[in-house]
Amino acid sequence: MTFLTTIAFNYVDLRKTYPKFCQGYSLLSPVESMYFSGCRYDHYYQVTRLATAMRSREVVWNPCVSLGKITEPLMFRGSYIEDLQLDGSWAAICQISRRWRFDLARELRYVEFSTDSGVLEKENAEFWRSVASLFCLLCTRISDSERVQVRIEADEEEILLSRDGQ
Repeated sequence: MTFLTTIAFNYVDLRKTYPKFCQGYSLLSPVESMYFSGCRYDHYYQVTRLATAMRSREVVWNPCVSLGKITEPLMFRGSYIEDLQLDGSWAAICQISRRWRFDLARELRYVEFSTDSGVLEKENAEFWRSVASLFCLLCTRISDSERVQVRIEADEEEILLSRDGQ
């Protein structure tokens, strides 16, 4: 029996792809990681429903192209998602941070924001408030014996918010 551990979507139109995968997910074993790079999408739920259907534990979201006006929050609903990595420009990461909601991602323990397009924007108070609230949310949801981390990286600078388990 062959097990699929990673699925990468590179420059795929998720508007057409995700319904087919969601319908056939029961035929596949859970995957460890899903990578999205340069994909086209209308709504964030196309990514999160796909990750939930595939029971993926890790989602890596590289710059993707929105084809619609996104007004709803970026909701990570995947109950299996433990690790989330968002890569892109600071402008894209800050835009995403204004609208995220992690309230249904019950297993999420590690979030990373990374960019190689400049230094850390330490003056962006709105972004840092949202990062702090995300870290607090993760800490309240995960038991004290488990590790929780939020990592922000730009070029060679890094900020890590961490709570180590017992």
